[in-house]
Amino acid sequence: SLLMLEIAVGVSLRAVVLGHQVHRPFRVLYVDFENDPKGDIRSRLQAMGHGPADLENLHYLSFPTMAALDSKAGGEQLLSAIAAYQAEVVVIDTVSRAVKGDENENDTWLAFYRHTGLLLKQAQVALIRLDHSGKDETKGQRGGSAKSGDVDAIWRMSKVTTGDSVFSLEC
Repeated sequence: SLLMLEIAVGVSLRAVVLGHQVHRPFRVLYVDFENDPKGDIRSRLQAMGHGPADLENLHYLSFPTMAALDSKAGGEQLLSAIAAYQAEVVVIDTVSRAVKGDENENDTWLAFYRHTGLLLKQAQVALIRLDHSGKDETKGQRGGSAKSGDVDAIWRMSKVTTGDSVFSLEC
């Protein structure tokens, strides 16, 4: 979540992100089902050196009350939020908390694509989904195999050392 927040701000500011210059600022809608805006997000943004003037293209929905994104209502509600904020990029943190169906069932992820992913593709809105690996990181993300069937790339971040300060990020 911390890395994704930094990426989202960078994309919204036309900064260098993961070694690449963003060619223009994009309007980002960050849909967060996990992090507290007062306890986590504000202090993280301040630690990154960002204040309100830097965040005009970043719109943050914290613990949204929208319907599950593997349902028609959820997809439509997200699309309404995208229209209201004129978002070009949507971040869902964390995708397993945004669906009602069983995370291990392919039907959940097929419904997510049908009701949300497809709508965003049709609207030409980029979708970034955060997820967690299972207990065995070598097996990749947890959940049904259809979960990754509609993605263009999967980036995996993992600890390099036993401490908390060195990580590897690979596509």
